[in-house]
Amino acid sequence: MKFDLPWKDLDGNIYSYIDVKNRKNYVNYIAWFLTILFALIGFFTVYRIGLFIALVLFLTLVYKRYVVVTSRGLEIFYNIFISKSYEIWDWEDIYALTYANDYDYKDLKIIYFTKGDRTKRFYFKSEDLQGIILLAKSKSKKIKIFDAAKNKSFIKN
Repeated sequence: MKFDLPWKDLDGNIYSYIDVKNRKNYVNYIAWFLTILFALIGFFTVYRIGLFIALVLFLTLVYKRYVVVTSRGLEIFYNIFISKSYEIWDWEDIYALTYANDYDYKDLKIIYFTKGDRTKRFYFKSEDLQGIILLAKSKSKKIKIFDAAKNKSFIKN
């Protein structure tokens, strides 16, 4: 299934997030096996709930999320095989950008984007952090930038 990402023709820097929660190969094999098993159970027995479980497992296996930071803001594209969804957080709508180090991944930074009462967390390369901060400051004068290590007084215990 071929599709174009919404930011394909956009000029300027595009910072892609790093997916750190990849499944291991054996987990994928087991999940595909269970999907087929539940589908067969749903077809050949009276337990039709197996079809629903197989469908949900199938959709989670083919689900793909693309996240980038562009000159328009934070852009999130979901491809769920039977459906596609596109969400954009404009720079003017983003209240705060908080970055932190991750102790498990030394070459990655965690960036929290806050819009209203919603916060999304994504991992980016450490070298992309300054570019994202400069882009945020240039696109929105009211955005607040926080370093989590320096602003621990805002974090509740």
